[in-house]
Amino acid sequence: MDIRTALTAFALLYSAAVAIAAERPYLREADEIATLRQGWTDDARAKVREKWAGYLALSDEQFWTLPPGPAVYRAMGVNQTEGCPKCGKAAYDVGGLWPFKCDILNKPWKVTCPNCGAVFPTNDFAAFYESGLDSRGYFIPEQADRSLLFNPERPAADDPLRTWGVDDGTGWVDEKGNRFWFIARYCGTLWTQLTRDARAMAEDYQRTGEPRLAHVVGILMARMADIHPDLNFTEQGVHPGDYKLGRDEGKAIWACGPYSEAGRMRDLLTTYDDIWEPIGADTQLVEFLTARCAQIGHPERAGSADAVRRHIESELILEGARDVMRSRAAGSQRYGGDVGHMEWTLALQGLVVDDPELKAELLAWPFQGPFPLKGGMHEVLCGAILGREGAGGSSSPGYSKTHYTMARTLADIYARLEGPEHRDLYALYPAIKHSYDSQFLLNCCEKYFPHIGDSSPCGSPGLTCNANTMLEAFARFGEPRYARMAYFLNKHSTRGFPEQVGAQVQAIVDEQGDWEQTATNLNGYGLSILRSGDAADDQRAAWLYYGRAVTNSHSHDDRLNIGLYAKRLDLMPDLGYPERTGRWPRRVAWTSNTLSHNTVVVDGSRQKPVVGGRMQQMGVSPIVQMVDVASEAVYPQTNLYRRQYAMIDIDGADSYLVDLFRVKGGSEHHYSFHSAEGDVLTEGLTLTAQPTGTLAGEDIDFGEYDPQVKGLDYAGLGYEYLRNVRRDTAPPPAFSVTWQVKDTWGQHGKGLRAETDVRLRLSMLGQHDEVIIATGEPPRLGKPSNPESLEYLLVHNQGENAASVYAAVVEPYQGERRLSDIRRLPVEPAADDVEGIEAVALQITHADGMVDYVLSAHDGSVERTAGGIRFAAEWALIRVRDGQALYAAMAGGTLLSGYGVELGAPAAGREGTISDFDREMDESNCIYTETDLPMGETLAGTWMRVENDGRQDACYEIKSVRREDGRSVIDLGDISLIRGVKNPEDYAEGYEYNVAVGDAFTIPGWTWAQRGADGAWQVRSNVGAR
Repeated sequence: MDIRTALTAFALLYSAAVAIAAERPYLREADEIATLRQGWTDDARAKVREKWAGYLALSDEQFWTLPPGPAVYRAMGVNQTEGCPKCGKAAYDVGGLWPFKCDILNKPWKVTCPNCGAVFPTNDFAAFYESGLDSRGYFIPEQADRSLLFNPERPAADDPLRTWGVDDGTGWVDEKGNRFWFIARYCGTLWTQLTRDARAMAEDYQRTGEPRLAHVVGILMARMADIHPDLNFTEQGVHPGDYKLGRDEGKAIWACGPYSEAGRMRDLLTTYDDIWEPIGADTQLVEFLTARCAQIGHPERAGSADAVRRHIESELILEGARDVMRSRAAGSQRYGGDVGHMEWTLALQGLVVDDPELKAELLAWPFQGPFPLKGGMHEVLCGAILGREGAGGSSSPGYSKTHYTMARTLADIYARLEGPEHRDLYALYPAIKHSYDSQFLLNCCEKYFPHIGDSSPCGSPGLTCNANTMLEAFARFGEPRYARMAYFLNKHSTRGFPEQVGAQVQAIVDEQGDWEQTATNLNGYGLSILRSGDAADDQRAAWLYYGRAVTNSHSHDDRLNIGLYAKRLDLMPDLGYPERTGRWPRRVAWTSNTLSHNTVVVDGSRQKPVVGGRMQQMGVSPIVQMVDVASEAVYPQTNLYRRQYAMIDIDGADSYLVDLFRVKGGSEHHYSFHSAEGDVLTEGLTLTAQPTGTLAGEDIDFGEYDPQVKGLDYAGLGYEYLRNVRRDTAPPPAFSVTWQVKDTWGQHGKGLRAETDVRLRLSMLGQHDEVIIATGEPPRLGKPSNPESLEYLLVHNQGENAASVYAAVVEPYQGERRLSDIRRLPVEPAADDVEGIEAVALQITHADGMVDYVLSAHDGSVERTAGGIRFAAEWALIRVRDGQALYAAMAGGTLLSGYGVELGAPAAGREGTISDFDREMDESNCIYTETDLPMGETLAGTWMRVENDGRQDACYEIKSVRREDGRSVIDLGDISLIRGVKNPEDYAEGYEYNVAVGDAFTIPGWTWAQRGADGAWQVRSNVGAR
């Protein structure tokens, strides 16, 4: 955008002649208003008046004075760390993250502790505030009467409590130096509540036609328009971390800054849309505002209904647009948690603006570049934020949801437009449509979703979407899978659906069946989910996160973290949402740190923030599912950081996990693992308790933070957050730890934190230097429902250029164990292709005598023997009963032979080179190769891995293969190969792609075979194994 264009846009926005919806409200059509007002009786309207009686009882003058001027600081909380000056942190257990309550009508300028009931500040701030008002009605602190700053209940000059709890607007500081922002908290809440209540009153006006509601909202919006141009959050806002912001945050009326400001701007716009018409008929409103505007020296702001409207439009509604287009609002940030929210707001404003030139500018801006002069949404929707499967740019599913929800809303806005501004964003950017699928596919066991990054309370149930979300997708696209997803999420019924929609859904389900949740891999997001079990109580889901986190603000350092849902419980809960975000010490050093996750820590440091890992393989079959991922980039000192994670079914009700984690490089490795709340039992370990302190040292207390390394720069391990330390410094080559799981969230119907007979047992096989059991804590401050503590297992190895193979079997069970014996077998040759890394063979005996042999090697090209089995594979399994194989599976291998079964493949995978690929976003995206591949569905459902430039993983599920013009055409379906725009400064240069001509690719081999009751073998293979 050249400077002339920019100046033109600004000039248009500043023009007093700009009109919003000059002839009628736009966001609500006449028929919608008529529908809203149907069936309202006098009694119903009376209840609405009663609901708003507190506001309606105020005089126009009182209502006009409610919004404070810009000089009063705004904050979300009173104090980030100390809670209440009287009862301390107990306030958080009752009131949550932001515990202090405000009652703007009955207790103005006061906040109340929800725990002890103490009211702050202790002084009469209302009197102090009024003493400092100037002719505009603005509070000027320097002009206020400071003799009023005392506790009227302790007025004596020599009373030591005379100034205790007294706040002049800049907070009160206690004897320890802790600042409590009583008035800032009140002011932040006041602005928030006024904006929300105005929105609700305007909606109730539309429902009831009650003129007094529109009248008071009109006064409030006019007064907000007086003040809004003078607001500047950078100078007037207090971050929840109790520090002033150093970056340009733009104008914000709410205490949280521009992320929520975008929502407030939309609220104000829709509020104004609802009261636009009654302003024209409200002579009392115009007369009052005319008098007040003359008094404050701005008669042009009133005098007529049109003048009132112009003032609200220019200084409140469009002032936000000016702020965005000056790139002052952080809501325009490309990679923040607030991506797209300001753009959404500008597009909504573009809907209602009448001026055609300004309308075109507002609607074009969100999709133009370069950032930050314009919105950059083309870049965002082409992969910079919204991934190829529709997941957002944050690892946190909740924050990721804000990205694709924003995209859907933008799509709805542009779909309403006509002429050149009309855009079909679902067609232009298929990832928006994919977001419905990825949102649904995160759900596990009809009860949970992976708590990755800052997500939900620790171990809590909840889903990422409901049936209505999928009905929305079904209505938009008409595709049967969305109807089946809606049916599935509605507890496998159409109960509560609109009659016609319900009939359509039922017909589809009758024809195609209910949705069956199977294994999922979202490679663009970096998450694999292995699933088994049909009945609700028998469903299991194991997940591995390897991570595409473009925005780091709500992400954790947690690559190759694993989780498990079984027995209706979260048996490997992530710690979830921190007590505080930002620089909160426990969040930085513990909750988001690598050590608190089920992964491996190298050299006592957190992982490096990178885009994500590299999926090596994913195989799915009736009995076993396995995913194999490497992520050396998170620890650059390693040349091997690879995890193979498998779910192996025992029967329809139970599975166990085999976890093989190989690490090479650095000098120290800690395998960290925890289960749910509950005590632990150990077998094979001789533990010695450390008498005091934490894992950081006997003289270091729990949570003692290194004062030399503060905030987000903290790179340590977080040892100080592990207490009750017990060690075995010479552990045996086989041991187990069993968690006696509590039902923290009451999912078994026996109450919160009830004891259960559910157990999670981890058996570790192999020689290690040290085993540590210690107690950690999930976020507790303001989260009393979280587990009180979690028991952590750390398996420690050290040495120069250390090499570790962590081989663990994880078995969830209820009542009696389903496995009776687990042991590691010798392998010949044991040495692998990485020095110090050995091949692994496990013999796992079931309680009924059946035996599973699990075999693994980093280098699958070498033939090895273990337990009477010959294998040359990266991962393999043979299931045996009475000396005869029943089932076999092989990944990345050419040979698996033993117990009456032999699988042989001509190659460990299919290899080739990309000769061409599709370059546009389309319903069919293909890769072309000269390699001769089997046609049809042989390769369908398997994954191809492209050796690209390494900036983003490039694994794609194959839908089908066909032959055209002498080449194999690999159809990837509607998943695009576009990674982003080539040049954010100039979109005309086209796209950047995740693959390139000449890139090598591999389709890793996956073969499984099952013997039937008649003794015949059924074999499935994508590499022609027999």
